[in-house]
Amino acid sequence: ITSNEHGQSADEHSVNSNIFTITPVDMDATDKIDQTLTCNIGDVTQAVDVSWKDPSGGDITDGNGGYTVTQGTVDLSKVQKSTLTITAATLQGLTPAVMATLR
Repeated sequence: ITSNEHGQSADEHSVNSNIFTITPVDMDATDKIDQTLTCNIGDVTQAVDVSWKDPSGGDITDGNGGYTVTQGTVDLSKVQKSTLTITAATLQGLTPAVMATLR
């Protein structure tokens, strides 16, 4: 790699590019029943690590706090579908402002 300002800064080498698309799935939700959010991650050839965040920004872990996380696998169309299921009891404890961020 060379530049006019710094000369040669590195030898040529191959790198992996981590570019993919993330498409949220719109839905209407109620706090009367468990709800599942789905995130479609496209243009991937192998599964990526997906993390979901709670309202305070902390990591959601599978089976804790009324949450179930599924990482998903890459299908033939190169899409990985990760899901987050939130129990009705957990949803009922969230404020309207927090509920709006889950859209």
